[in-house]
Amino acid sequence: MHGGESPAQSGWGAARWLLLPLTPLLTPVCAAWLAFLLVLLPVAYLFSELGRPWRAWRLRVRMRKAGRACDWADVEAEVASRAGTLIIDTPCPGWSGVDVWWIRESVSKLAQAEGITIPRYTPELIDIEELKARVANPIFDRWCLSRFLDSASGTARLVQITLSRRSAEQVKERVGRLLTRFPTLESVVTQSGLAHHADMFT
Repeated sequence: MHGGESPAQSGWGAARWLLLPLTPLLTPVCAAWLAFLLVLLPVAYLFSELGRPWRAWRLRVRMRKAGRACDWADVEAEVASRAGTLIIDTPCPGWSGVDVWWIRESVSKLAQAEGITIPRYTPELIDIEELKARVANPIFDRWCLSRFLDSASGTARLVQITLSRRSAEQVKERVGRLLTRFPTLESVVTQSGLAHHADMFT
């Protein structure tokens, strides 16, 4: 070793000499990857933002044709005389908008009968370990998606689709008021996007 170099420094110096012949290749590769990411990320974001209204329109049309669409007046009229559940769903991780669905049954009772645990919804206090477990295996979200929300085989009716955080917050405020007015009404929060995401990697 020269001039008191440590073994680590000496080893790194040798590694640099070994990598030196690859430098002309590594530099263009790194530059290409950087350029790819700089182009890909904005394009992916733009594609996502443009795709959301298109998805919302397609879903509304499909649910109307299937007789699975209603509005808030229908929900209020029905919940006044019977139990029911509003399902507030996030269809894609990272999206600020939500889909609102209505079912004329108690989701909590159905879940209990089938041994499904409904995750706690506490946005002001997130349990990291619980969130990791839900992301890895979204049992409740997958169950809700297949039984209620699936556009082909689900039983829930579509009430509203929001595309912004502000609209989503207004929906949650409206649901809160309805829960106060109608004691038989239930509300659950699902993330079908987690189910789609988990299924992609299983």
